[in-house]
Amino acid sequence: MPPCGEGLDLSSNQIDTIQPGSFSNLSRLKWLHLSSNQITCINPGSFSNLPNLLSLDLACNKINNIQPGSNHLSNIQTGVFSNLPKLKKLLLNKNQLKRSSACGFRK
Repeated sequence: MPPCGEGLDLSSNQIDTIQPGSFSNLSRLKWLHLSSNQITCINPGSFSNLPNLLSLDLACNKINNIQPGSNHLSNIQTGVFSNLPKLKKLLLNKNQLKRSSACGFRK
């Protein structure tokens, strides 16, 4: 994707993990669609260097773990989304999360 792109649609691509820095060269990105994949875990730093991201769609995945490590807890740990200062829309519907809190957005 050229650096001037505003959006990236990676829906329905059978992606199963988001690695740290996966989108680090896309700092101008405003929307990112990762819905309808096989994502089960989001690692810390997966969305680093996305200061302009307004919308993140993670719906219809198999997410049960958004935290450091992989111990199959079904919650959102502190700081996972904290480096997204302009984020206005986060879609997590139709996943397997059992518990979350606002802490996922704190540093």
